[in-house]
Amino acid sequence: MATEHIFTPSQTRRNAKAIAQALADHDNVNHDQAERIATDMASKYVWSVRRDAYHAEIVAAFSARYQVATQPVKPTTPKRQPGPVVVVEPAPADDYTIASGGVVIAQVEHHDITQSAPSSDGAVHVQQADLKAALTRVMRVMSRRISWGLLQNVCLDVAKGKVRIYTTDLETMAVETIDAQTPAAPVRMLIDGRRLLTFVRDLNAGAVSIRVSTRIVVSSGDTSMTFEAGNPDEFPVVPAGADMTSITALHSDVVRDMAAAVVMAAARDESRPALACVNLQQPKAQPGLLRAAAADGFRMAIWEHTPDTITAQFDRAMVRAGALKILAQNMARPGHQVEILETASALIFKHHTGMIVAQKVDGNYPDVKQIAPATTTAAVTIDADALMAALKPLPAKLNDDRVHIMQLENGIVKLTVSIDGERTEATVNASRVNDKARLPLLAMNQTYLMDTLAYFKGRDIEISGNGRNVAVLVQENRPDAHVQHVIMPMVIADKKEEQ
Repeated sequence: MATEHIFTPSQTRRNAKAIAQALADHDNVNHDQAERIATDMASKYVWSVRRDAYHAEIVAAFSARYQVATQPVKPTTPKRQPGPVVVVEPAPADDYTIASGGVVIAQVEHHDITQSAPSSDGAVHVQQADLKAALTRVMRVMSRRISWGLLQNVCLDVAKGKVRIYTTDLETMAVETIDAQTPAAPVRMLIDGRRLLTFVRDLNAGAVSIRVSTRIVVSSGDTSMTFEAGNPDEFPVVPAGADMTSITALHSDVVRDMAAAVVMAAARDESRPALACVNLQQPKAQPGLLRAAAADGFRMAIWEHTPDTITAQFDRAMVRAGALKILAQNMARPGHQVEILETASALIFKHHTGMIVAQKVDGNYPDVKQIAPATTTAAVTIDADALMAALKPLPAKLNDDRVHIMQLENGIVKLTVSIDGERTEATVNASRVNDKARLPLLAMNQTYLMDTLAYFKGRDIEISGNGRNVAVLVQENRPDAHVQHVIMPMVIADKKEEQ
């Protein structure tokens, strides 16, 4: 190890003219070029040099980096600025280390303070289309509301012909893996995610090279951009295989259906954190069943599925609804398996190009089976598309977004919207009715009903209830899943509304 003296950019910049003059003493460097080099280097790096020859060392560093094939001439040393003494390990493979705060410190050992710049063989080569697609998927996790600069980055783990790209908002982590030509030694990089994606989007199709030294240079053909290199050791890590327990594997279409069925019912605000989540569980009374549920206090969605195999049992886990939404978006290719794994702090959904790591949220979740009506006295079966077509033309009032549903004679269902005393009606035929009891007058939020019908598009649904001012149950039984949507009622106080 070598004892070093650190000079800040401002200190080095004050000496730039003297450094430039020292460089210009050599025939192949003019003074203007030398001063520009010195000033440029001083603005980018904090140089660390030996106390007994700091000026000559910096000159040597500039000469080596800019390939000035000369022996520096040591001028009269200007007055030195005081600075701290630090001890650093010489970098084995490059000419810098990253200190706290992202400061780049050049290594100084005698008069050889830089090693050779990374060769082209040390670069990472990927296809533009693959890099763009992977960045697009992981960036879905990044929120513009996050003010912590570290979480505006993506981390690149490069090893053995693969590049693993990931980022996190500390609640959800998105990981994507792409093929690449990689150097022999593993490399980790931390880079501004939005700037990188914006740059890669504008590139033409073809190979993209990524080189890391004191900065990260991304290039394709004649186009290149330089990025600040962050410290990847400060970034959250991807869970390791030894920490994960496999629970089950589901077909990707089943996972998409689960997300589509329940995410819509989760709360949008964070005032009650549990209601902004999806609750996944294996009921103790039905150990072979996987249940997902979400509720925002006004509606609830329950999705149940029996997997072919369950390799490990787990009680329950609450994860952010947004994590399942991103999972459904990131599964680009249909027809593959999604493995669900568990760690002490997260659920992991591993798909064909990567994974979503959803942190568990602490708290208690409502007993959804106590909220959903166990039995109903009256029900009608109706085509969801026909009901949607009848509902769409009906107007909605912002402060009273309700629709009334009432079963008439001969299996006809009437939809009514009343705005400022004016009623607008539409009717649709039910395919099956309960002969013993007629569906009572129901009132529910029109937007919630539209969301439910959009999920059940193209299928027959059963609408049932036990009376007015009681929760409305919309459900469907399929061979692969049982789905229930419960919509809380809007109070019907006026008997005239039944007419």
